[in-house]
Amino acid sequence: MRASVLCLFCCLAVLPCRAQGIERNAAAPKGAAVAEPGSYVRSPDYEGRISTPEGSFPLRERTEKEITILLPDMDGDYLLVPGGPKPSPDPRFVKAQELKLKVRELVDQMLDTESSAALNNVVAVPASFVSLDDFNQTSGFGRYLAEAMFYEFNQRGVSVREYRFPGVIETRPEEGEFALSRALSKIRVRQDWAAVVLGTYYRDRDALFINARMVRASDGMVLRTAQLVLPMNDMLKRMSAQPPLRAGGLRINPGRK
Repeated sequence: MRASVLCLFCCLAVLPCRAQGIERNAAAPKGAAVAEPGSYVRSPDYEGRISTPEGSFPLRERTEKEITILLPDMDGDYLLVPGGPKPSPDPRFVKAQELKLKVRELVDQMLDTESSAALNNVVAVPASFVSLDDFNQTSGFGRYLAEAMFYEFNQRGVSVREYRFPGVIETRPEEGEFALSRALSKIRVRQDWAAVVLGTYYRDRDALFINARMVRASDGMVLRTAQLVLPMNDMLKRMSAQPPLRAGGLRINPGRK
């Protein structure tokens, strides 16, 4: 057996020996290192045996990997099984997690200020973020930002109103139960307690610019502001496209970078 790195994963307890008469405490090969529990050791050729503080044990190998885990089996021997570092997370999932953290940073900018008196008794009302070029146009990205704001403000103790709940639950056979609705064309929120959370985004070839603010509904007074710049990637291109792009899709607009 070539030299290998052994990870002592579990406690090296004294286990029953095999009934075939293997000598548990037989001498280990000359010069073999003692494998301390919980430590990494680079051993010489063990020649089928492993030396531990409890004695010498038979050793079997089931992997060709250099990094392995040393485990006791049910027969009183020790077994080398595949080990090594955990696989890296899917880069596509990492991008989604990074976007979630960036939205959290956006809300932190709006709320982490010295004076919060202006937000006393305020109820946040998140709205879809819109394209900076056309306030009548949004996208999956703009709608996602509004949905994320519901969570982030609520987690920070700010009251949030769900204005898309009509007060009824619609049951559709073989489809499910539906509580949210966009059936109302306009919703009036000019009360003093309402702070509309709105914003714009601008798409560039290499970046996505986001500006957010909390606006008092009664008079349009801006209470809080925040902004971010995100590096453009495939996920953001799909989310911010209008109409939406499928995964792997790409729409080329002649004359526009």
